[in-house]
Amino acid sequence: MKKLQSLILAIAAFSFGRCLFAEPLLAKQADTFYSDLESALMSQDWETANDLTRVWVGSAIFPPNYDPVQIEALTCETLQIIDGMWQQYSGGQFGFSVQGALASPPSQAATHIAWVEQWGDHLGWYQFTPLEKRSAQWQTRESFAWKLSDEINYSTTASQGHLPWVGEDAARIIALSEADKAPCGSCSYEAFYMQSVRYYEYLPALFHRLQTCQLLNE
Repeated sequence: MKKLQSLILAIAAFSFGRCLFAEPLLAKQADTFYSDLESALMSQDWETANDLTRVWVGSAIFPPNYDPVQIEALTCETLQIIDGMWQQYSGGQFGFSVQGALASPPSQAATHIAWVEQWGDHLGWYQFTPLEKRSAQWQTRESFAWKLSDEINYSTTASQGHLPWVGEDAARIIALSEADKAPCGSCSYEAFYMQSVRYYEYLPALFHRLQTCQLLNE
């Protein structure tokens, strides 16, 4: 606890000059988020901690439409605090910097897509299922190569770097995927984008953000 408090105070002191006029309400919301996240992590309630992180980070970086991921909205200070909490309470098993360390150098991959999928496999998020074994209906659960929220392992038996997972809730994806029941004409595409395509933007953006914020060991 004292180590975490020192981390937060150090980061706050570093950024005080730039954040002097920050919106008080936003600061209060952040304090509540950090407090709730720490409580969940202290009790090893990994699913609640992941949900808190997923909602907080996702609301900041994922635009409402199909615009590029806004990873810069995740400040280095925020990234450091969240990463520090996850690492501290998981004994170094989980955290953003732990995830980044599992990524191979992008230059070693045959393609950008292959690099992302290999990294996703290391994190336990991606399933290398042959196309012939997937559902012919691409918008169904069986056709998704990336795991849904109810397929994530919220325990310390998960692979290193498995959490925090910043994906979309399974119920929402499935609801949008059922084209005959969905309330909009492009719902199936939206589901496909949120569940799959977005990973090819989010993971590279996270990798470069970790580099920028000096959270990756060179």
